[in-house]
Amino acid sequence: NHKKELLAKVKPGMKPSDIKKLKRSKSANDLPNSLPEQEAFLKELWLLLHPQTKSLSLTEPINQEALKKALKGQLDQLKELGNCPPQALLADQLKEKQTEIETLRAQLEQKSTELTQTKSELDQSLEARCRSLTTFGHEHEKRNKAQQELNETVEEAASELNKGNQETSR
Repeated sequence: NHKKELLAKVKPGMKPSDIKKLKRSKSANDLPNSLPEQEAFLKELWLLLHPQTKSLSLTEPINQEALKKALKGQLDQLKELGNCPPQALLADQLKEKQTEIETLRAQLEQKSTELTQTKSELDQSLEARCRSLTTFGHEHEKRNKAQQELNETVEEAASELNKGNQETSR
């Protein structure tokens, strides 16, 4: 049929690119109602949606409206399941979340222990620094007193030497 249409339109001296541009006219009579692959797919879909039906004849036409209604019903059921999941799924999710919570709780406890230990070490370090500063302060004070006493002793000795030199020079 298609070949006849092309032969009627092709004229001597036409280029192959011009032939590609020719389009096949399709009338409603030329179009098949349904492709065999589509029919097989629709029948398989029907059997999936209606498991109580044992088999369908491949020659028997499928009621597409009934198939659409069945699909819509199945979609509605899926949406409902999405809104209210089954108990088994909820139980599995609950167990998973509980395990996750236990893991997080253990991690928190470990971090808390590490934090307490670090705080204790910091407290000990701070106490040691305070003791060192106190000791340094006392030692610095003693050194300053000793320096002051030494300076006073040097001044007294210098003044005595000056007095002694003045007396001897007289």
